[in-house]
Amino acid sequence: MAENQIRLVVEPPHSEVDADVSADAFVNQFRALLDALDRSERIERGANRLEWVVQELSSRSPKRAVLVPRYRSPDVTPGYVAEVERRFFDTVDLIQSGHELPPDLRRSDIEVFKKLGAQVRAGRLLATVTNASRSISIEKELDLRAEVALAPEVHAVGETQGRVGLANVHHAHHFYLYPWVGPTRIRCEFKADHTSEVGKALGEWVTVRGTHVYPARSAHPETIYVTGVVPLEDPEGAPTIFDLRGIGGRQSEDTLGGEATDEW
Repeated sequence: MAENQIRLVVEPPHSEVDADVSADAFVNQFRALLDALDRSERIERGANRLEWVVQELSSRSPKRAVLVPRYRSPDVTPGYVAEVERRFFDTVDLIQSGHELPPDLRRSDIEVFKKLGAQVRAGRLLATVTNASRSISIEKELDLRAEVALAPEVHAVGETQGRVGLANVHHAHHFYLYPWVGPTRIRCEFKADHTSEVGKALGEWVTVRGTHVYPARSAHPETIYVTGVVPLEDPEGAPTIFDLRGIGGRQSEDTLGGEATDEW
């Protein structure tokens, strides 16, 4: 297959002699592929300088379309198209394989790729996408696992212990809590009537109580809406900076928010 070509092949989901994919199903899958390619470029490069145009189209079974890029901007560098194609194949593989998704993949991005697997999940067709170096079958898991990844954020009442730091008590009414383990820090938002207790807790080890907000796909809270800040009863038992460094080394770099232990 020629370089910088993307081929979509669509087949019926069963092998009966007269089976075929409807024209509507093929067009919808074709549009989903175009949207996913455009979104891959935006994720990778932050803008769309390519336009994918049809070089070959076949309505016979198996139906197929061959796409080639056309440059909207003259400043496209060598290897640009290959980077976009790599991002497309990597993203499809990550989502439908159930791997952890990168932080630069937003909900709107996942929604675009979800459409690529919707008709396969519905049993309307089988689809394969190929370029010069890679080929991937679009599985129903692309739609299923994208649906799981798009689950709404979770709100739960609880408490978290850590040290209070970087407080803005006069204007924005928030501070950052640095927990013993887990995320590097958690943004804590509080109402004006908690200003005094937050001010007294600055730099101290405390228990923060309130509604914890867990983003989709996250095991740790991103935000706490504070209802109370309670000093630890035994602050001498709180870990030192050297204790935390040891925890980071024993746990993993992920415990420290992706930073290497020595850097942290």
